[in-house]
Amino acid sequence: MQYTTTKYLETTGRHEVPRMLYSIQQMKELQDYIDKSGDPPLQRWWAHFCEANNLLPQAIHYYTVVLQQAGDVTSLVRVYCFKSDFSTAAALVLESSDAAAAFSLARQYEKSGQIRQAIKFFSKAGKFTYAARLAMKHNIDNELLALSLQSTKEMMTKAAKYYEEQKKYEEAVLLYHKGGDLEKAINVCFRTRLYDALKAIAEDLDKNEDPALLAKCGDFLLANKQIDKAVQLFIAAKQYVVALDLCMIEGVILTDKMAEAMNLEDQKSEESILLLHKTAEVFNAQGSYHLACKKYTQAGDRLAAMKALLKSGDTERIIFFANVSRHKQIYILAANYLQSLEWHHDGSIMRTIIQLYSKAGDVDALASFYESCAQIEIDEYRDYEKALGAMTEALKYFTNSKSPDKDEQSQSLKSRISEVEQFVQIRRMAKGEPAGLVQACSELLTQLTKSATSTQASVRIGDLHALLIEFYFNQGSMEQAFHVIEIMRARRIALGPFVDQSVLLSIYQALGLEATDDDLADTVGEEIISA
Repeated sequence: MQYTTTKYLETTGRHEVPRMLYSIQQMKELQDYIDKSGDPPLQRWWAHFCEANNLLPQAIHYYTVVLQQAGDVTSLVRVYCFKSDFSTAAALVLESSDAAAAFSLARQYEKSGQIRQAIKFFSKAGKFTYAARLAMKHNIDNELLALSLQSTKEMMTKAAKYYEEQKKYEEAVLLYHKGGDLEKAINVCFRTRLYDALKAIAEDLDKNEDPALLAKCGDFLLANKQIDKAVQLFIAAKQYVVALDLCMIEGVILTDKMAEAMNLEDQKSEESILLLHKTAEVFNAQGSYHLACKKYTQAGDRLAAMKALLKSGDTERIIFFANVSRHKQIYILAANYLQSLEWHHDGSIMRTIIQLYSKAGDVDALASFYESCAQIEIDEYRDYEKALGAMTEALKYFTNSKSPDKDEQSQSLKSRISEVEQFVQIRRMAKGEPAGLVQACSELLTQLTKSATSTQASVRIGDLHALLIEFYFNQGSMEQAFHVIEIMRARRIALGPFVDQSVLLSIYQALGLEATDDDLADTVGEEIISA
């Protein structure tokens, strides 16, 4: 000790006086000098000197001075432990949260046989492996698990083996699992039938594990009705068909993430295409139509992709997909779908239908659509001028049709166009030149009655009768107006949808009659009359 002390004083070069005083063993004068110096290194050296010479109260004093200036908790804790004053040492550690001091105290507790305190302060020091080793050695099982889980993987495996020997299998499985020995953890699960523990392990398994081990876990979970997780493991084991069959049969929801994990090395191979098709079929069956569309597209089957997308009802995507696919049948499918919507209230959808049929080059579909437009204009709006325009467009496309009954269809449409033209002209007569209107109506009515077999767009007899009623009403010929009303009744044509209610009431009042509820009903009772 004398040599070490002298060496310190010589090598520091800090103070010539302390060196001289020590060399001549003037210890009282040396202590006074150090007290007055306020130099932490000198004070620490003096504390060490006192400790080495068993001057423990003085050592504690100087370590305390140093602690206040330089924070040396460990040395002070060591002296208190040497004095067996563990409570003071523990209080210092807890107050300072000094890891080195906690470790030093834990070692002293261990030496003195105070194992639980040693475990506590090893934990405070962050030395969980030390703490776990002690807990296992002294069979402190209630603390071993938590400590092991915070220690090294090697310690976890040792603790797992310990628990297995104690027949505490759940703890053993958990520690084998966290310690990285999955095969051992799984084997214990199989042997002791720990279903929940195996399921927890399965959640951490991925495609990097041994496929045979993954499949083994999958079979086990499947046998124990853990279908969802079994599917995940079969995917990880690259048993994709098994996984997809389970999804289809057992109703397991296939997600996009699961589907993306099912990839073969050669994505252009026949096997890969078949896998994509099967994946799409599962998505289609479970109602995931967008994902089904995606997988069919990846498989190169755009037609099936569109059919799946149509089921989604996603109009915006349907239109987009049709336009990027550039496929005749897909254009037609998209346009047919749009016709199932309320297209007649949305001009943009109507235009899109026309564009899609045009891109498909389907003149028959275009002709049929324009006829539908004409039908809507007549039935819902009684706008025969617009209907006439739509029918004229339909005729243009019928002219280019390759249908075997093209001539018959064209002739029928021409006939109906002629009837609509006559009706439009009669309406104009009612507004400007009424002479001859009754005769024109009578002739058109006779013509319509003769050609009453078609259900395609044409003049409605109800509209023609309504025109006559309004004409007679405006002329003040109430009896003649009522006569037309009687004709409509005989034909079982509802009055309400065709004749303005105020006109009907005025006619009835003028003749001293009372209108019935049926007369004022809004239900149409006739069929469309056409050529």
